[in-house]
Amino acid sequence: MPCNQFAGQEKGTPEQIIEYARKTYGAEFPILAKTEVNGKNTHELYKFLRTYSSLFDEKKKVSREIPWNYTKFLVSGDGKKVRYFNPREDPLKLKPFIDKFLAAQADVLESQTNDEGQFANQPVASEAGNADNENAEVEASKQ
Repeated sequence: MPCNQFAGQEKGTPEQIIEYARKTYGAEFPILAKTEVNGKNTHELYKFLRTYSSLFDEKKKVSREIPWNYTKFLVSGDGKKVRYFNPREDPLKLKPFIDKFLAAQADVLESQTNDEGQFANQPVASEAGNADNENAEVEASKQ
């Protein structure tokens, strides 16, 4: 979804954005409407993603804002698990997580059971500076 909340990168109309993506990058996939990911007009999808990922601060009951437009989220097939990936995270490094989600989906279809812990919203390598604090907060909130 295009968004103009990051350095005004998507100023064009929906038609201009689609034309640019198709001509410049050869985009053949559906390009959704421009939307807001932060602030009072946050799209419902991004409210969900921010609330059910590690962006949510359980103690304060608020979500951190999406920091940049290359933020990535991985959502399980049942929509119950959301994994946040920092914008600086190399997309190629997400493959093991995608494989894990897909394998879990296959297991769920076969056995109708799932290991809830395998999709814990833990920060990835690029968030290492905040990992200890976030993990401690998560553990404290469980007690």
